[in-house]
Amino acid sequence: MNDDLEVDSQDYDKKIEIEKLIQMLLLSSDVESSVSSDPQLVESIGTLSNLRLDELVSIPERIQKEEDSIRHKTEQLAVENYPIFLANANTSREVLREFMSISDSNVNLISSIATVSGAAQTIFDNIGKNASAFRTAAKTVQKYTQISEFLELPQLMETCIQNGYYQDALNILNHTKHMTKKYGRTVPIVRMVGYQAQEISGQLFSHLCKKLREPITLPVCLKLEAFTEQALRLNFLQSRGICIKDQLEAALSKPIGISNFDSKSACISSYQQAEYKAFIRAMRRIEVTRVQLFDSITQYRAVFADEEGYSSKLPYVHQQLDLADISPLYLDESTRTLRHLVNNEIDDLGPCNEGSLFHSWLVRQIGIFLDGLSDDLNAMLNLPPLTASEFSDRIQLAMANDAANLNTVDASVAFHQTHSIMTQALYFGRSFARIGCDFRAHLGSLFSRFILIYFETLMSNALTELSVVLELWPWELVETSFLSSQSTEGNSEEIRAPFEIARHPAIAFFCNRILSAFNGLRICCPVVLRDG
Repeated sequence: MNDDLEVDSQDYDKKIEIEKLIQMLLLSSDVESSVSSDPQLVESIGTLSNLRLDELVSIPERIQKEEDSIRHKTEQLAVENYPIFLANANTSREVLREFMSISDSNVNLISSIATVSGAAQTIFDNIGKNASAFRTAAKTVQKYTQISEFLELPQLMETCIQNGYYQDALNILNHTKHMTKKYGRTVPIVRMVGYQAQEISGQLFSHLCKKLREPITLPVCLKLEAFTEQALRLNFLQSRGICIKDQLEAALSKPIGISNFDSKSACISSYQQAEYKAFIRAMRRIEVTRVQLFDSITQYRAVFADEEGYSSKLPYVHQQLDLADISPLYLDESTRTLRHLVNNEIDDLGPCNEGSLFHSWLVRQIGIFLDGLSDDLNAMLNLPPLTASEFSDRIQLAMANDAANLNTVDASVAFHQTHSIMTQALYFGRSFARIGCDFRAHLGSLFSRFILIYFETLMSNALTELSVVLELWPWELVETSFLSSQSTEGNSEEIRAPFEIARHPAIAFFCNRILSAFNGLRICCPVVLRDG
């Protein structure tokens, strides 16, 4: 224990001496203070401190010799290994250059990491989309048969329509509507098929309406399952209305000749031609409308035999007003006139008046007929009022040509034509009395108005002619033997104009005009005008 303490004490004293020597060395030389902690310096000073003086004297020489020896060996080594040193230097430069290039590449790589990351994310997203598209394509291949059948639905629907399988076509239409509603927003091909089916549905409706326009029986009607009973009634009446319109237009568009005119007439005035054409048009209108309406009514009642039962089942049925109950003489006082009923078109019938569907359609057709007949009568009896100058020119032309007749309008022909039209129209109206649609009262009002206008125009022209004749011709002619002999002849019981009127040309012309007008009016005088 004591020996260890002595050794430690000696070591400690030795360290102190070495530190003192180092301090003295630092103070006496230019050695930097930083080397004082160098282990080799401490070891060297410790070694030198243990040497004797003669050994210390020889130390510098020995160090010099070792230095020279080391330098010689170094030079010899440098000479021997010079190529290696050169290669090492070149290699070092290459390595340095490569390291610089690698450093630059690393910098570029680090700066490109963000771009590469974005591109990688894009590639990843595209891979996901392509995978989804691939799965969709795989499912499409698996469902190819079903998809092809779905794409052929519009063509199949059109084929069903052409072959008359309307219920199958309607089922296809309903199926495509359901699929379009369910998948149309997300699947374009489903939406396309839905649009095609919707376009073809117009053909379906046209074919059904075409069927309804033709003469149809109950079994054929029952095959039209595309309509409900209410819709079938409505479309049947609409289609028959279109059919009547087409038949009427075809009849009225046929050419009208003038072969029935008097062949002895040198010329035919434009008014006479218009009058005759209007007469033919009116007769055609009456005949076509009567036949077509009766066919439509017969077919409707054959198909819908329970019209009264159907009307009674509706939630509201307003009281029907027979057409014959509307007085034509007091149209302004009636709250429900024919015009009001005609304006209620079939297309505007709502739930409140479905019970009168057939009656409203019939009233509308009668209203259309009366409007057309009114136009024909207006064209036929539209006698233009003549002025005094026109009468004067005609009288002077007749005197120059030595013509005895100044008539340009044959009133008797117009009244006979009006009588023929009235007879056919009244027969038409009376035949409809069996179905509660007697419209003869409206015919009376219609004919009364136009006949009165025509008669008033005849009287007005006669008065104008009288004033012109009074100016152009003498008031009294010289008595001739013809007039004196005619005054004593004839039966005294017959009522005729006195022959003394022939002495006065103006009165004679005026009397002839009045007699012609009243004789024509006697043919077809309405009761209203007769009693008025």
